[in-house]
Amino acid sequence: MVLFNTNDDYVLKALPKRKQVLEMGDGKREYFWGIYAKERRCFRWVAAYAVLANVPGLVFVFLWLFQWKHASDLQGATVLAQVSIALSVAFVGAIWADKG
Repeated sequence: MVLFNTNDDYVLKALPKRKQVLEMGDGKREYFWGIYAKERRCFRWVAAYAVLANVPGLVFVFLWLFQWKHASDLQGATVLAQVSIALSVAFVGAIWADKG
């Protein structure tokens, strides 16, 4: 049983394919058989991933300051949150810069 990373491309050869170039700039709708992938990025999903990536760092800040009684160590509490926010900004910037 073969699941992934196969070199057999017989399945791709069996799919119907478009033989002519698809003109996308003219605004006309064309009907054809085959595979046509179009990428659409949604700001809500990118923002949700960025927020999800930053939640552990922000939770750590509040746990460090209030639960673990390090109220005077604000610099030690925010290092993880600052790194995760900086990486998230770089990630979002790379995603939207490549939108083209």
